[in-house]
Amino acid sequence: MHLVYVPDGGEVLTEFDQNLVQALCNGGVEVTIVTATSATPDGADQASPLLSHPLVSTAPVDCAPGEHRRLAWLAVQIASRLRVDGIACRGQVMARVLAGNATFAGRLMVCIPADDSSEYQRPQLRHQISTILASAALVVCPKSLHDQLASMGHLDTSRFLELTEGALSPPESLWSFVASEETVPLDLHLSCAFAVTRTLSLRLSDPAVREACGGGAWDASGATVTYVRDNAGRGHLRVDPKASAAISSDTFGRQTWRLLQFHRGWPLTAVATSDVAFAAYLAQHEKTEDLPWLDLPEGAWGVWDLTEWSELHQSAGVVRVVVKTAEERNDLERHQPSLIGRVTVWPWGLGCQPPSGAIATADPLTRYGRVEKPVRGGKKCRVALVGHDFKFARTIADDLSRRSDVQLSRSKWQSQHATPVSEARAVLDGADVVWVEFASGAAEFYSHNVAAEQWLVIRVHGYELLGPWADGVHFGRVNRVVFVSEHTRRAGIEKWGLDPDKTVVIPNAVDTELLARPKSQGAEFNLGLLGWRPSLKRLDRAVAVLEELVSHDDRYSLFVKGKSPIQAPWMWTDPQERVRFDAVFAKIRRTPALASHIFFEEDGPDVPDWLSEIGWLLSPSDRESFHLAAVEGMASGAVPVVWNRQGAEDIFPAGVIVHDSPSASALVREAVAAGKHADLSVEVQSLAAQYDLGGLAAAWVDALGIGVGARR
Repeated sequence: MHLVYVPDGGEVLTEFDQNLVQALCNGGVEVTIVTATSATPDGADQASPLLSHPLVSTAPVDCAPGEHRRLAWLAVQIASRLRVDGIACRGQVMARVLAGNATFAGRLMVCIPADDSSEYQRPQLRHQISTILASAALVVCPKSLHDQLASMGHLDTSRFLELTEGALSPPESLWSFVASEETVPLDLHLSCAFAVTRTLSLRLSDPAVREACGGGAWDASGATVTYVRDNAGRGHLRVDPKASAAISSDTFGRQTWRLLQFHRGWPLTAVATSDVAFAAYLAQHEKTEDLPWLDLPEGAWGVWDLTEWSELHQSAGVVRVVVKTAEERNDLERHQPSLIGRVTVWPWGLGCQPPSGAIATADPLTRYGRVEKPVRGGKKCRVALVGHDFKFARTIADDLSRRSDVQLSRSKWQSQHATPVSEARAVLDGADVVWVEFASGAAEFYSHNVAAEQWLVIRVHGYELLGPWADGVHFGRVNRVVFVSEHTRRAGIEKWGLDPDKTVVIPNAVDTELLARPKSQGAEFNLGLLGWRPSLKRLDRAVAVLEELVSHDDRYSLFVKGKSPIQAPWMWTDPQERVRFDAVFAKIRRTPALASHIFFEEDGPDVPDWLSEIGWLLSPSDRESFHLAAVEGMASGAVPVVWNRQGAEDIFPAGVIVHDSPSASALVREAVAAGKHADLSVEVQSLAAQYDLGGLAAAWVDALGIGVGARR
């Protein structure tokens, strides 16, 4: 352990200071003493035997004795530079100034000589003393003060030490100052935003807390605090106000400051609250933006003021919401589309495990919460995601951004071949790893401009193999080429002469938890086509399947979702594309039975809700490298109907691969007639699990060279 010690006002070392430093050294603690340069030399002469101790060093600073604020600021700078475990200080004024600096909140040792005891017993200073004690990790003071200060600061008595005969007792409490090796990621659950005024000063490294792996509770500041470690090794700290307790009227800013104090003493991975406005406030605060979770009681989401939801809307990218029922999730997503993809159903309450026998995946905090990982050399791996389109990368990028050892940034090009050169070069200045989506213009630029020590990864999606898009890429400078399927990997190796050892297949990832929703009644009669441009997506085949099915049973319908070719001028003005689409539209117009059973819907983020109405997801394309839409359909329980094409057998089960539209309609009609749709739905949903983001994240961590020794 290494501490910085600051005597009151930077004065010369008193007898108490020398005894304390000697006791720390006797306990194996390294001590750096900060003093003002203008302090008289006599004290230094007195302490000369101590200053020659191998564990003691000095750090004189340009400060006059008594300049407490300047001295505190300089001491914090020294402590941060030396990366010490904490700061120890003598003197109430010095302690109060250091307690007001959040940098070492929760890592402050307050030292009180017997001569100063009266200063900590003055009623008019009770508020200041409580503030000091709230930031203190340990307090060194006469035993006669232990109970009084413990009550005043709501501290566990195990955090008090006594200096006697050159030693600090009990010695085990001293080492609780350093985070225990048993440290686990911690989630903080707040029943109410204002129930945390003093409880945040609890240190989870206290022995009593560490031993409470099976559960434990403490009364503190009008609230009940419960700590539980689950089977996955994740810690949960719940703060619930007593029914009779008055809730503090602290502002959100004050509450956030207290959270930050606690955060520095323990690696918080989530802060859960039922208060919409507080969650939004945390999400907008730079130092807490990745922590907030909104845990809504059943039936509660609709009672808040619209302005509060508006604030949450502005922060929807970082707030996750947990509701109790699928109906509440659907209602919330329809009223707040910005939250689509951020709402999870967990009936048992955030941080609570399902009862024995319940069918459930990992709890939301384990699946989506911030992941604590060791940081190589104290530095996060800076990953820059670059490209003109991130629709296939979003799921994995969001997952990577939750890791504490990754700093992920996104740089979007104006088109696949154009962006300001200054912006493109700026990416290189702040990146250890450059991840380029699609082997086109961005891939060419970075393959010629990355530094030797930077790691370059390019992901190929398929169309790049059909034209000159990647002709300018210097693949010799590329560390990994990621393909979404095996047949595209083989084609890439052949076309570009790639080293097979530099290539890897990582399928597109889907969030199976987000997509797994109950199917609506009659979904087995609903066909879906997700994405229908350009013409090689073969809308005509889907229409032909519907025509055949409707001729036997008019309950069948086709739902087509995605951007129209009219929205892409280059496509709509292409003569061949125009002819193909005009032919399909003409057929629909002249066939009333088709026109009344086809429904077109705009592209949008509500895909999970849309898929809950779809029983069959058609994949009639001439060519696909993977077809994410069909796999998303599988994850939702929609049975894919896949036209036979190169690579289809590598991704989809043989029983759903067809050769033409008549065989596709026969597959659907026969399965529905035999009552087999529900069984097929369960089967394909289980197969989709292999494409879940949880399983593919590790492959991306390796491909991007994240982690100690990962880059080869």
